[in-house]
Amino acid sequence: MLLKVIHKINPTVVEWNRVEKNPNNHFKMSINCQVAFDACKKLKISLVGIGASDILDANKKLVLAVVW
Repeated sequence: MLLKVIHKINPTVVEWNRVEKNPNNHFKMSINCQVAFDACKKLKISLVGIGASDILDANKKLVLAVVW
């Protein structure tokens, strides 16, 4: 979901060839979170103290910080 939001903001930053379309295990989900994290970096979003693992763990406060 986060990747789709980032794609709406700027269609060129998400590397869709790295994204797992149907992540059925924890490792594949972490790849998608890392792609989202990298896309946020390309958008020059300040992500101090936030990592891809926080998105994967669904840390509500930190995910909202990324979206905000």
